[in-house]
Amino acid sequence: MTLVTDTLARYGATLNAEGYIVRKDGKALGLRPITTTATRKRPARIQLRAAHGLVASVPATAEGLADFLESYWFWKPTETAR
Repeated sequence: MTLVTDTLARYGATLNAEGYIVRKDGKALGLRPITTTATRKRPARIQLRAAHGLVASVPATAEGLADFLESYWFWKPTETAR
């Protein structure tokens, strides 16, 4: 999950022990990123899942996850991450 944790760190966020995204203010959000494995027919993806099911599926790249964070929660990279 290095890709996920490194990308979240650019926004001041982390993952908690249960695997949920935690904002820089410490609030645990209801989404858990799950990385899928690439196959011959499908590239790897990061699925963002809530208790009720799939919320989003993005390419398994730093850019894919960053695009989600910026469009879903309107997050911006922290000053130290730029």
